[in-house]
Amino acid sequence: MTEKIYVAMHKKVELPKLDSLYEPLLVGSFNKKENIGLIRDDSGKNISEKNENYCELTGIYWIWKNSKEDIVGLCHYRRFLAKNKLWKVNSNDYLSKNDIIKDLADGVDIILPEKNYFIGKIISETSTAPNMDDMKIVEDIIKERYPEYLNDYKEFINNNAAYLCNVMVAKKNIFDKYCEWLFDILFETEKRMDKETYINDPYRKRMFGFISERLLNVWINHNESKYSLKTYPMINTEENIWNRIEKKVIQKIRKNKNVLN
Repeated sequence: MTEKIYVAMHKKVELPKLDSLYEPLLVGSFNKKENIGLIRDDSGKNISEKNENYCELTGIYWIWKNSKEDIVGLCHYRRFLAKNKLWKVNSNDYLSKNDIIKDLADGVDIILPEKNYFIGKIISETSTAPNMDDMKIVEDIIKERYPEYLNDYKEFINNNAAYLCNVMVAKKNIFDKYCEWLFDILFETEKRMDKETYINDPYRKRMFGFISERLLNVWINHNESKYSLKTYPMINTEENIWNRIEKKVIQKIRKNKNVLN
C-alpha cells in the first residue's frame, strides 16, 4: 500500500516540516521554464495550460492521470489537514502517513476538511464567481449527463455548509471516479460558457476552480452512502493564532444555528 498527498505550489516556498507522505507539485508549470526540482504538472498527461482558470485542479488532473499510489490526495502549500490542535500547530499535528494507514484500517475511504458554514444558503454565495448564470450552465449539464445527481445538486445549493478548497484524500480508485465525473462536467461547462465574461477579470478568471468546490460537495452528497468519510480541521499556515480562534468561534456559532434551524 502506497500513499501520497501532493502539495499544490505555484512557486517554490518553504513548507512546514512534513513527513514523506507529502510531495510538492508545481501547478501551472507549463509557463515556468526554470528547474526548481519539483514535480511539474506539465509532465505526463496534463492540463497545465488551464491553470489560470482551473487553479489547483491542474494538479488534481495530473494526479488522476499520472500518479501510481494506492492512496492519493491534494492539499495546498499553505493549507493542510491537521489533528486536534488549531492554535499552536507543529509538525506532529499535520496529517501523517500513520494517520492515513490507521484511518484506512478503520474503514475510511475519503478524508476531507471539516465543513465550512455560511450565514445564508450556498446559492446566495454564487454572485460573482461563479454567478447564477454560470451555475445554470452547470445545472443543465448535470441534468443532461448525470440526472441522478440533480437532486443532490439542488439539496447542496439550498444548504449552508460546504467542503472547501478542493482538499481531499482518497483511495485512488475512488479519486479516479470522482475526477472522471468532475472534469467531464467542467470541460463541457467551459465549452458552453462565454469566455469573455470571465477571462479578463482577475477573480472570475479562476472560475473553474470555484465551480469544482461546489461539484465536490454534490458528488459527496450523492455517494456518501457508498463510502466512509472522515474530516479533519484545515490549517492555513499564513494565519495567526487569533485569526484561527476567531474563525473557529464563528464556525461553531453558524454550525449550531444550522442544527437549531
